[in-house]
Amino acid sequence: MTQDDLEQIKAAIREMMTEFECPPCEEEWLTTQQFCERFQISEPTLRAMRRRGDVEFKCFGRSYRYRG
Repeated sequence: MTQDDLEQIKAAIREMMTEFECPPCEEEWLTTQQFCERFQISEPTLRAMRRRGDVEFKCFGRSYRYRG
């Protein structure tokens, strides 16, 4: 494999990656601690709100993020 081959592969990869780029998120996602501090609630209250569907959240493994 030559240096030219590698450059062609890199160029092809860059071109493919542009198809998947998206604009930066305008949304703010907060950690549990940040959400509780901002809205002055306890973690148990936030968990209850999450179970009832009162707050929008995303789960990443065992970590939650809440829309700010």
